[in-house]
Amino acid sequence: MGWFVVTTEIIAAHGDDVGVLPFPAIGAKGRVAVPFGAFGSCIAAKGKNVAVTKEFVKWLWIDQTDKQVDFSDSYGTHIPARKSLVTTAKKLQSGPGAKAAEFVGEPRLRQRHHVVGFPGDTYSAAVSNVVVQGQDPVQAFAGFRGPGRHRTREAERVSLTRRRERWFPVFVGPFALGLLVFVYIPILWSAWLSLHEAHQTLTPTRFVGFRQPCAAAG
Repeated sequence: MGWFVVTTEIIAAHGDDVGVLPFPAIGAKGRVAVPFGAFGSCIAAKGKNVAVTKEFVKWLWIDQTDKQVDFSDSYGTHIPARKSLVTTAKKLQSGPGAKAAEFVGEPRLRQRHHVVGFPGDTYSAAVSNVVVQGQDPVQAFAGFRGPGRHRTREAERVSLTRRRERWFPVFVGPFALGLLVFVYIPILWSAWLSLHEAHQTLTPTRFVGFRQPCAAAG
């Protein structure tokens, strides 16, 4: 359930001179995006009452259409979880509300990554410096590298594990191949030859079964 804030006081003070727009791209490889918050529910796959929990989540987020619309109209400005309810929410029929709902519903504008932790703080500080302090946006975001470049310890550990997994077949592969070609295949081929007549040749001729192994065993 996406949400955004355009207070009635701001609209009352500025009238039509208030609107919403996608966040502009940052950097040469950036893209226009629409960051938005949302409420949601998760189900533990190994929980004790998975079926009951699924029914509750369905009731909460899908069946309760009247509650979604009421929440959208009565408690701030929210976009219902169900896309089909957007047209029934009064605050989303015109003005900034309608535009915000349009932007959030546009797939090409959706935010791909959520900026959290240290980069999130840096990002918020840069936005604050631009809006509150009047700092030049280029200067404010010059030190912000984005979520993809701020690596946590967990991300470093996962990356190291993946690199090791990629190199494993490179080092182990030749050994496994040599073991197969020079050990296991000769053993299996020798066992197969022992069941045939093969005099001074590697090519089996007549099948004799277990007669030769039994004779060799005495």
